[in-house]
Amino acid sequence: MKVLLVDDNAGDRVLLRRCFERHGYEVSEAADGQAGLEAAGSWRPDLIISDALMPVMDGFQFLRRLRQDEELAAIPFIFYSAVYSAEADEQLALSLGADAFIVKPKEPDQFWAEMESCLREFPALERRKGRQVTGQEGESLWRYCCITAHKLEGKVGELEAEAALRRQAEGALR
Repeated sequence: MKVLLVDDNAGDRVLLRRCFERHGYEVSEAADGQAGLEAAGSWRPDLIISDALMPVMDGFQFLRRLRQDEELAAIPFIFYSAVYSAEADEQLALSLGADAFIVKPKEPDQFWAEMESCLREFPALERRKGRQVTGQEGESLWRYCCITAHKLEGKVGELEAEAALRRQAEGALR
C-alpha cells in the first residue's frame, strides 16, 4: 500500500516514514499541500497523512483541492496536526472530507494504534468513486477563516511576548 506523508516538518516526516515502512507501506513525502497535491496526482497514493499548518498551501486547502478533483477525491485522508488540535478544528477537517484526525505528538506505538483504528473504520482502502464533498462549502470556508484567524492571532501574541522578553533581557544585560 502506498502512503503520502505531507508535512513541512522534516523530522515529523522521518518519524512517520519509519513507522509506515516498518509496517510494510511504500512511502512518498511532500513538504506542503501544493507539493502534496502534485505528488498525489502523479503517484496516486492509497492513503494521505497530512499536517494542517504548512506554508504554500495548508492542509485544509490541500484537502479541499483533493476532494474537488474527480481522480483524487476518493483517496482516504487523515490529518495529523499539533497546531490545529481543538474539537472545532477536527469538525472542520471532517466537514471538508477528512476521514480522521489525529492530534500530534504521539509516541510511535500510540500513533500506530490510532492509525490501525482509523484504517479499520474505512470501508476499504480503495478508490471510492463519487466521494467529492459538496454542499456546505460556504459555511466550511467561513469556519476555516475564523479558525485560521484565531490561530494567527494567538501566534502573533506569542511572537509579541517573545520579542518583549528579548528586549527586556537585552536591557537587563546592559
